[in-house]
Amino acid sequence: MADRFLTDEECASFGEYVKARREVRGKSIRGLAQELFLTPAYLSDIEKGNRYALEKYLDRMAEVLCINGG
Repeated sequence: MADRFLTDEECASFGEYVKARREVRGKSIRGLAQELFLTPAYLSDIEKGNRYALEKYLDRMAEVLCINGG
């Protein structure tokens, strides 16, 4: 399977999803960022669709936000 990059729209949509999951879990940006070993600014940029979430963070993000891959 070839590597695929997200479009700007997909990136924004992913960020919105992360934000929604964070809010459902009752986590602040600062709290979630700390759990993910990210800066709050970086996580905020992901949520706003301004930055991509690096692949190396996705598994931890799914674990902390209780997202199933199946």
